[in-house]
Amino acid sequence: MSLTFPAVKGEILDMAASMDLDEEVLDKLQRIPDLEYFEDSDVTTEMQKMGYEA
Repeated sequence: MSLTFPAVKGEILDMAASMDLDEEVLDKLQRIPDLEYFEDSDVTTEMQKMGYEA
């Protein structure tokens, strides 16, 4: 399964649920704003605002 951008938060969470991700990553993804993201770096930027360093 692959994620095509632009994507909304729900699509990102669905994709994340199908992957073997770290609990910290999943937690941060659940807390990103409910927006439309145009590329993966937009998601990373939101996660970094919450203190996540990839």
